[in-house]
Amino acid sequence: MDNEILDCLQNKANKEEFKGDKEHRIGEYKKVREDAECWLVYKLP
Repeated sequence: MDNEILDCLQNKANKEEFKGDKEHRIGEYKKVREDAECWLVYKLP
């Protein structure tokens, strides 16, 4: 289940159009990853 959530978020990030340089794209990817980690921790019992 956790992998499905991460795959969904990664696919969303990959489909978005990024404008700018490589650092901007990496920053956006990391932001999505951090959001995923926070959500997974939040949902744990």
